[in-house]
Amino acid sequence: MSLIVFVFTVVVITLYTDNLEIRLAVYIMCFALFFSVVSRVTAGLFYATDHFGLMLITGAIGDVVGGGIAIIFLLIGKGLLWVFLGFALGEAVSAVTGGVIFYTNKHFKGLLYKRDHKRFLPPNLLVIDKTILTRLIKKGFYFLLQGIIQLGMFYTDILVLTFFGGVILTGFYQAAYKISFSACLLSAALTFALYPYYASKFVKSPGLLKKDYVKVAFYNLVIAAFMYFILVVFANVIVRYLYGQAFAPAVGIIKILAIATILNSFNQNNSSFLNAIYRENENAALILVSFGINVVLDILLFKYYNINGVAFATVFCTLSYSVLSTLIILRETKKWNNTRKAMPEGY
Repeated sequence: MSLIVFVFTVVVITLYTDNLEIRLAVYIMCFALFFSVVSRVTAGLFYATDHFGLMLITGAIGDVVGGGIAIIFLLIGKGLLWVFLGFALGEAVSAVTGGVIFYTNKHFKGLLYKRDHKRFLPPNLLVIDKTILTRLIKKGFYFLLQGIIQLGMFYTDILVLTFFGGVILTGFYQAAYKISFSACLLSAALTFALYPYYASKFVKSPGLLKKDYVKVAFYNLVIAAFMYFILVVFANVIVRYLYGQAFAPAVGIIKILAIATILNSFNQNNSSFLNAIYRENENAALILVSFGINVVLDILLFKYYNINGVAFATVFCTLSYSVLSTLIILRETKKWNNTRKAMPEGY
């Protein structure tokens, strides 16, 4: 599919403009996109099989090579096209490294097809499996929707503030938002690492998975509570160090958004859990509902509480997802026991 996009883009840009520099920039970006898709496939395979180290290594090699080449081109006075080329080469190196590791590592032998020492590529490589394609489109759509809506939540806050309050208030809010939600990185890392475990345990022994979910939720809340303390107590110091005294109004916003930090750490676990137990459609619906609440409250609360109202809207939006997602998880886990396989129909 990425190859089709690559060819289509090249054809369109070739017909659209005669500017050689623009053409080359788009060609290089398409080149990078193609290899980025390939590297993401191998990274996904490493992730799904609990080989996080390999996923990090291939990504790091690509970043180091791409960034290094780009820096060298900048230092010797090359133009922006050469910087693009450096990052594109980094993507290619990452993709090739991941492919070589996947193909030669003994842990992955026979994962996709029965290997034949005379055959380098799998048989029927170009044959489209309609069943798999339909499933990918159907299930992948909900994950795509989740990502788009979550991205939209942040930009809704920014659009409301820019339209009603101006760029100065928007700058204060962006600074506070980035600091507050950076505090969720530890919880996000924990949840990210446990997603394959959740999915595997759900199929094998869902009854035991309930206990693991509670433990992870507790750990996330402990981490979030610690980060909340850091944000509330040291908000002034953090803002002054990162942005200077001119951004002092962001301190109060951070203290409000710190509440959302705790809730968001809890929500990350809930979202990962729902996706792992094949409730990605309901998870997408919950995120959409939370997004709707966020839009309405952004407009209403800004009218009465200015920039703090937008921060409170984020808190209420995050709280709504916490409550609704927990209710669905409780509903689902009541059906499980230690022995029954919980795979729903259609998977």
